[in-house]
Amino acid sequence: MGLFDKNDRKKELEDLKKAMLRKFPSLGTTVSGLDMKYAKGVGTALTDHESVYFDPQFMDSLSYDEKVGIMTHEVMHVAFNHIPRLRAKDGTERDMGAWNIATDAVINEIIRSEGLKLPEGG
Repeated sequence: MGLFDKNDRKKELEDLKKAMLRKFPSLGTTVSGLDMKYAKGVGTALTDHESVYFDPQFMDSLSYDEKVGIMTHEVMHVAFNHIPRLRAKDGTERDMGAWNIATDAVINEIIRSEGLKLPEGG
């Protein structure tokens, strides 16, 4: 989509959110409590369970459908409580790398099974 001013970026995130919710209306409660924003230097996209951050350079390289897929992916991390569940029931920390791969695999399978697109290698 190229370069945007702050208001255009905000509108883009709102449009992507609406597209995601048309496909997954059950994510409405989760997404209503999240702050979504563009942030330079995050690489791709990430969540800290309170906010979702999208790297503008990365997002500009994606198609609209891939952007919807990425947003859905990050919101599902929050909906499935992946960050709070990083600590196992016995109190030990899970291997963060393995945990991220496993949770990404589950989310990506759901996204693809519903016909949404993810970027190559996603």
